[in-house]
Amino acid sequence: MNKKYGLYCMGTLVNTYDDAIEAHNDAVYAQEESGVPHEVREIL
Repeated sequence: MNKKYGLYCMGTLVNTYDDAIEAHNDAVYAQEESGVPHEVREIL
């Protein structure tokens, strides 16, 4: 079973990923660009 990861901004799902590292890198980039906190969560 493959895990999925979601990129969230202010509680809203923005994108989904198969790779946790890719999701994390996009979250860091989005937060740096927008100044708004983003987080990555595993999608169950």
